[in-house]
Amino acid sequence: SEAQLNAACDSLDELASALDDAKELTADVNPLRSRIVEPSNAMERFDLLARYLRETHTVHVFGSRMCMSQDELHNLCGPCYLPGELKCLGMARPLSSEEWCADLTKSAQLAKEYVAKMGDLDRVYRAKAGEAVEAFYEENTVEEGPGRFLCPLSGKRFKGKEFVRKHIDNKHSEQLAAVKERALQDKYLDA
Repeated sequence: SEAQLNAACDSLDELASALDDAKELTADVNPLRSRIVEPSNAMERFDLLARYLRETHTVHVFGSRMCMSQDELHNLCGPCYLPGELKCLGMARPLSSEEWCADLTKSAQLAKEYVAKMGDLDRVYRAKAGEAVEAFYEENTVEEGPGRFLCPLSGKRFKGKEFVRKHIDNKHSEQLAAVKERALQDKYLDA
């Protein structure tokens, strides 16, 4: 029914907004999103949202699945989106439109919760990586006296802390990257 399709569209719209926020996308960066504002009917809105989620966030709406890449999406459902009637391709038993809309709404809600959890993990581990990098800078900036600093990694001396920091960024970037990697290594185990 039209009401169920509108409810499914609302769920997809919320999912699209959550994914946009996670990727920090705005309408001026992604003009396809701005076209969804005022469609003429629920089916057109659904098609626009499905296409937007597919092209921007690699979401297979009809299969209720978030893909990791365009290749995975294309292998799953082909390279193009066909607008129109609700599609139940690849299902063992076609769902009624009511079941399908309810299933889609639930899947969109679960995806939105997943995106929120990943966003929280990103913030936590971004802070952990920042703290680890800051500690690395502190460990490798030795003050020998007023206005004299040493980088123990290379033995070079500098006139200010900021110069040691710049030196570490330029000459010891591999070690700095390893510190960030160690700080982030448990991120997906927490997911």
